[in-house]
Amino acid sequence: MDNRLLTFLIVAGLSISAGIGYLLHNESPIVIDGDSNRLPLDGNYIRIGYITSTVTALEKEVPLVEQIMVPDYTAFVRKLNYDVTIIVSRGTADNQTDVHLQKLKGFRQIDNNAVISSGTSSQIMGSLDYVNNNNMLLWSSSATSHALAISNDNLFRMCTDDVAQAAAIAEMLKSYGINAVIVIQRGDAWADGIYDSFEQLFTSGGGVIIDKIRYSTESTNFSNYLDAAENSLFSAVEKYGRDHMAVEVIASQEAVKMVEEAAGYPTLYSLPWFGCDGTAAKNLFIDDAPQQSSHVHLYSPIVAPTESLKFKDVSSRYYEITSQPLDYYSACAYDIGWIIIESMLDSQIPNPNYWIPLQESIASNSFGASGWNKLNDAGDRAVSDYLIWGYGDLGDGVQNVNYGLYEGETNSVIWYTLVLGFTP
Repeated sequence: MDNRLLTFLIVAGLSISAGIGYLLHNESPIVIDGDSNRLPLDGNYIRIGYITSTVTALEKEVPLVEQIMVPDYTAFVRKLNYDVTIIVSRGTADNQTDVHLQKLKGFRQIDNNAVISSGTSSQIMGSLDYVNNNNMLLWSSSATSHALAISNDNLFRMCTDDVAQAAAIAEMLKSYGINAVIVIQRGDAWADGIYDSFEQLFTSGGGVIIDKIRYSTESTNFSNYLDAAENSLFSAVEKYGRDHMAVEVIASQEAVKMVEEAAGYPTLYSLPWFGCDGTAAKNLFIDDAPQQSSHVHLYSPIVAPTESLKFKDVSSRYYEITSQPLDYYSACAYDIGWIIIESMLDSQIPNPNYWIPLQESIASNSFGASGWNKLNDAGDRAVSDYLIWGYGDLGDGVQNVNYGLYEGETNSVIWYTLVLGFTP
């Protein structure tokens, strides 16, 4: 077979010539131009859509797509001697659920039926019915809501859902010697989902939830909530012992104000604090409440890629281009592209009905930049590791400190006891 030319076109919008979409109307592998050595995809187009949650996210992910994903996929397909043009169309949901849906509709209008989204859980949820009803393949790199853990749909997720995070939180507390907690949580569906899973896991392992305090998402002053927490903890100290009690916060950056105000509550302030991915490695804690954050530590798990040569290779190239570290969800997007392309090349049939059944087997048999891409029965990543970040002063001012690691495969925590001044 003659060497063939592969061209990757990166398209920033959706204004693509209608003439290039005819491939997706041919739904069976046929002999082309009487050449039995020519595969159906030869001389045609593969399209992948890419939606980011915000404009800022789009700016961050452009170099990943243009300078890493595209060259890597290009080199791979050239080795297979395909004459294929792959078009990656990009768009942003602009932080709006309805805009995310409109972008998907726009992709479908140009016969682009395979889409990677780094949108939020609410954005994905708002588009799911359309994807299922219109025979599209949607992959998410970042939507973690357990409500999206649905079997036999057209959505696949390279990220684990929040049940995995809840397991990490429960094991983190247990390994620290905590058996009684008070939970202060944000009053929304995201925090409710984490709490529900955490409660089941923590209590089934013998843990006790002293009280749950749910605050309004509009709150800017936490004194009433902290008063209630202080009263509950004060009465529980004698029963459970101060060394075995903690505060668990399921919140986002509004917790900075909470931590700052906690200094006025002696029982609350005397206990270690634990968080979630919404409170992990956030510079706002260091900027606005450095001493208080360092005092309570606020140990928070955040999902992390498996440390591998693959991740280090992609991460180092991304850092060289952007001077920014490659985050987990971007590594997931990189891996998703490989799975989509491989499923199209394997099927040789330009119809999602033939790609979708291949997603689980291809993913589960691949190890990418984000780690082992094994999927569970809901089509979501089966396991992930979580780094445990907190705040501390290691002698050079308050900073983000990596205190440990939760290993999803073994459901165990490794605390880095060599960190200066740290004793679990």
